[in-house]
Amino acid sequence: MLFRSNLKKCYYLGKPGADQLLKDKDLSTDIWDFAGDKFKVLWTPRWTTKPELGGSNFFIYYKKILEFARENSDVAILIRPHPLMFDNFLKTGEMTKEQQLEYRSEIDKLDNVMIDETNEYDATMWKSDVMISDISAMMPEYFITGKPLIYSSSNMYCNLVEDIERMMQGCYDAPDCDKAFDYIKMLKQGNDQKADIRKKIAVDLFKIDEEKISEKMTDCLYDCIVNNK
Repeated sequence: MLFRSNLKKCYYLGKPGADQLLKDKDLSTDIWDFAGDKFKVLWTPRWTTKPELGGSNFFIYYKKILEFARENSDVAILIRPHPLMFDNFLKTGEMTKEQQLEYRSEIDKLDNVMIDETNEYDATMWKSDVMISDISAMMPEYFITGKPLIYSSSNMYCNLVEDIERMMQGCYDAPDCDKAFDYIKMLKQGNDQKADIRKKIAVDLFKIDEEKISEKMTDCLYDCIVNNK
């Protein structure tokens, strides 16, 4: 695409959306009010189980994560499914409407679990303590917060893209939900072994430093157009 556009220079200045995400750090939200002072876990299951589309670990986690919540009353779990997930499972026949209603009913019985189906999520991420995620576009955004990220392993080869492979080095890789729960217990104790690694990777990949990325882009364009650099 760059070649066809006849672009002669290409600069990697970071992720422009990072500016807005960092700006939203102090946004308030009532989505976590149910959690009180509990350790806040955000779970973001993917919308499809198709391996060629990254897969979803929803059916591996969905019952066990409620069991974990029952056994760990000092942990709050916010389930934020992809907006297409439940509808897609109806279409594929992987869940019936009755099964979905039953699952929501089980969640309603727990005071430390809730489903989040709101549109905005920046403040939700900032107010959480850790996120469990399938392969997702939310992963780079969460990475920018500096908070620990537990990756639910899939069959997608994350080494196909160098940046993703690098980012995975800062994630806690969970081949199954029991391993994810072990990580939650470890992190809840304040033992975040990959904190420094994540911070360095976030700066390297997303160019997060004192200067805003949008300002870097403006300065770069000015130099290219006006100063012909």
